Amino acid sequence: METQIDVLTLNVGGRNTNIYEFDMNTTSAKETPLGKLWLQRRNYGMEILTALGPSQILKNLDSGFADALKNIQSNFGEKDLATCGSSWFNSMLQESETWYDFLKTLNDNVPRATTTLNILTLSKGRPSPLEAPENCVLEGSTPNTLSEFMDVWQRWLASVDTSKWIDIANSKDLSLYTCVASMFVFDVMSFNVVLAMFHDIEDSKYLARHLDFSKQFAFFSASGKYKKLADVLKSSNWPDVVCLQEAGSLAADESQLAHFSDDLKTSIETINNNYYVFSSSGKETMLLVNKNTYGMKNTYGHELISLDSFKKSIASRDNKKQISQWMSNLEKFVAVTVHCENGKSYVFSAGHCSASTDTADYMALLKREMQNAVPYSKLFVLGVDSNCTSKERTHFLEELYKMQMLSTSEKFDETDVTVSKKRTPMQAQVSKTSVHDASLKDFVLAWDHEDVVGEHQLMLPILNSEVDLLPTDEWPFDHSAVWRTINIKP
Repeated sequence: METQIDVLTLNVGGRNTNIYEFDMNTTSAKETPLGKLWLQRRNYGMEILTALGPSQILKNLDSGFADALKNIQSNFGEKDLATCGSSWFNSMLQESETWYDFLKTLNDNVPRATTTLNILTLSKGRPSPLEAPENCVLEGSTPNTLSEFMDVWQRWLASVDTSKWIDIANSKDLSLYTCVASMFVFDVMSFNVVLAMFHDIEDSKYLARHLDFSKQFAFFSASGKYKKLADVLKSSNWPDVVCLQEAGSLAADESQLAHFSDDLKTSIETINNNYYVFSSSGKETMLLVNKNTYGMKNTYGHELISLDSFKKSIASRDNKKQISQWMSNLEKFVAVTVHCENGKSYVFSAGHCSASTDTADYMALLKREMQNAVPYSKLFVLGVDSNCTSKERTHFLEELYKMQMLSTSEKFDETDVTVSKKRTPMQAQVSKTSVHDASLKDFVLAWDHEDVVGEHQLMLPILNSEVDLLPTDEWPFDHSAVWRTINIKP
């Protein structure tokens, strides 16, 4: 009798809580009152990007904007002589009549200035009206004027440990002042955007209204995303193995859980009741093993695979940039051996890759090292977000076929994608603004020592890249889930 194993992989997108980061399909949005209101607010925000800009605010000497920048420069770039450093940045602001000018100049010269410290600082409470409006609530209230907001931002900056920021900026060949000042100016822009979005309200509690509005969308909060995740797993009859990317909330310890909302804690508890949860070293990628299928009654145990040999293989390569990126990828990889009572062992793994032209080579290394680590395993499974771009798609698939990680009988049409999204200008990744990312990024790959195994993978939801855009309120993730059924012969 064959053994059936159902595997699902999904990028939860735990980093994204900005409801205006991604565009919605306007036709779909207009079908609901909430969607119509989202479009209206979005359009108000887009209009201000061409009506106002940093140079105009700098001319208002009473705004406090210039003083705030001087304060940042005195702490992070008084003697900054770097290319695109403080002198260049300040001149650029004076020449940027609109926020669009500001964003375009960043993209043309230092596209990573707003992202290099973005995730780190948001996790440390940076008050960013668009990227993390929840961080703007201090002592139960939110700043209501630009002056109040800039004061809150500077007080936050003075309260955090910035000692490691210079090394992070230097690793990206960036001026630290440009990184910090770019975040500040971006957040000032965000405050102006929110002001424009809610200009029609009677009171002046713009950020509070924006936060309340954001909470109505499932893709805004971790609570909404994990509730949907738990619902998807339940409706799928609790798949045997689940591979998750950007799912760090599942790695939270007791002290962190104490700060979670009741809804989020309930969803995490539901998942933990049904799965053993294994985390990557970076606490971002999660491997879930079904307790009913692979509980202690059915197995001799689960063994986390050491990645020491993986690291040695990577470190032995010649390309320093490749070594750095692959080591970073490895922090988002986790592998577990399940030893079953029937004497068989299976290796299940989950990974998340940075976009690169050599991702296939990295995955070949993963395959080789897993097989070397557990040579007696009857099955190897990898659920992965490859971050393969549409440009690299053909080459990447060809490599997967050659490596026998994907069956040559499994062909994909150009319309087969697991991602279809388009970012607005109202988010920090300026290089991705208005770029339609329609890509086949996500895979469940399965093989034994002889060949590829498993039925063809299925996507949920199935996307039409010409009209569909993720996330939506019904599907709060910016990736489709991918499912593969594997039948193991006795």
